[in-house]
Amino acid sequence: PRIARLLQVFRKKFVARALHPSEAAHFNELVSKDQGRAAQFFASRWAVKEAVYKVLSRHARVPFPSIEVAKLSTGAPTIVLHGTALEAADQLGIGATHVSLSHDADYTTAMVV
Repeated sequence: PRIARLLQVFRKKFVARALHPSEAAHFNELVSKDQGRAAQFFASRWAVKEAVYKVLSRHARVPFPSIEVAKLSTGAPTIVLHGTALEAADQLGIGATHVSLSHDADYTTAMVV
């Protein structure tokens, strides 16, 4: 519910500050169809980005939009880093990541390895 409430009040600003342009486009499509699903989509992206940020931000100021959660052809989530996030990962020797997302009703969790 927290993310849904924030999106109701600050959607445009929140999306711009948190989502990669491709994620924002998908989010905006979802909003027009199902706001609950859109909030779940946003919350899952936020959870992944927060986990990645906690590792990378120790070495650089990493904006959330530089961390993209995309889908593999299998439908599984994957992380694509851009700009500062990619540079920080390179400096840390991070070459691959794995992500798991789970959500149920009002809760979302993510694990990034």
